[in-house]
Amino acid sequence: MTDGAEREAEAGSQPLVPTWVRGNTNLFAMLVAGVVVGLGLFLISWLSPVLAPLGLGLFLAALAAPLFTWLEARGRSAALALTLTVGIVLVVGAALVVLALAGASSLASGLVTYSDALESRYPNVSDATAANLVVSVLGRILPADVLVEVLRAVSGFVLEIGQTQTGAQVPYGVQFWSFTGPPEKEPTGEIKAPEVSLEKLVGTPGKRDGQMIRVVGKFRGKNLYGDLPVSTQRTSADWVIKDDLYAVWITGRKPKGAGWELDSSLKRDTGKWIEVIGKPETIRGVTYIKAVRIQITTPPSARADVKPPPPPPEKPKKPPVVVFALPLDGDIEVAQDSRFVVQFSKDMDENTFNGHVLLRYTGPVLPGDRNFDGLKLTYDRGRRALTVDPGDVLRPRRQIELILLPGISDIDGMTLIPRGSSQKADVIDVLRYRVGS
Repeated sequence: MTDGAEREAEAGSQPLVPTWVRGNTNLFAMLVAGVVVGLGLFLISWLSPVLAPLGLGLFLAALAAPLFTWLEARGRSAALALTLTVGIVLVVGAALVVLALAGASSLASGLVTYSDALESRYPNVSDATAANLVVSVLGRILPADVLVEVLRAVSGFVLEIGQTQTGAQVPYGVQFWSFTGPPEKEPTGEIKAPEVSLEKLVGTPGKRDGQMIRVVGKFRGKNLYGDLPVSTQRTSADWVIKDDLYAVWITGRKPKGAGWELDSSLKRDTGKWIEVIGKPETIRGVTYIKAVRIQITTPPSARADVKPPPPPPEKPKKPPVVVFALPLDGDIEVAQDSRFVVQFSKDMDENTFNGHVLLRYTGPVLPGDRNFDGLKLTYDRGRRALTVDPGDVLRPRRQIELILLPGISDIDGMTLIPRGSSQKADVIDVLRYRVGS
């Protein structure tokens, strides 16, 4: 093609960019493109009630087209192929709907079964407590502002679906089990409140509900000692006080005041006596006090901090004795390379073994007999066991004695005693063996 022909072709073709856009700045072109794209998105959103069914129909038609073509290629008429294709699509759709309904029914029955199991296992947990536990767990995972935005988005999504399905505004309500707001200001001046012991308060549940009272108890943190059932804690800020066997939950205020503050998650801060003024509330046998004033105080009575009774006198100490030996005492088939292990009833002073453990052959001295000059002693404190290594090969078919002499003692200084009643003046205990052939 010549240059002239190319110029004529270019002059006859329509440009992609309009003439009123060409020649302007890139910013103007970007603004025009943005307006056009925004207008297109608005039109698509406005026509979504019409475009969505059409898109779904086109999608199903594309899926069913190979089946229709296959039936028509097998010699079926167009009307019959179309009828069979529509029928198969309807059957598959109905099967999917039935499967979804069956799955939903199974999920619902499973939730009911799980709920019944939870209720039977934790009968004291109310719906409000369960909701508080869920919110508390979510609050620990997500920050408060993020959790609010998530709940707002989920609720808006559900409402939008409901409005789309019904075509009208869907009325809804929100139920609050509990909420945490800014702390109430502590009242100034003297608060008239009778003092009530925790024993009387817990012993007569509900009798003083709603009345302003004054109680004194020992700070126990966030139920760090298990004084109350875990399921009865309503919020993560609740903490416990206890006097003797009686404990209550404190709500509404943190354990702090002018010049002092306790950490309810640390056991080292427990044990302080705290005076709480507030109104009790009894729920399922558990008492909660909504505090209006808290302060450090002294024990409520002389018996509160009574010193524990002195420990019982120590049992009389017993001297050590041999309780086990390996090989067993009296074994007649000891290997020639054996080592001997002697276990004691108490922890022994290993320094007292030196010079007080003897290994020898019995009977007359025979040719080839050697003294056990290479004898080695090893003491295992964990097992309270002494290992005796002869340091030489034992002579076959010879009688051998392991002798424990006076002077062996335990870590308390008590000397070793024999296993039996008989004792020689110069020997404490003797273990006898015979070497095998």
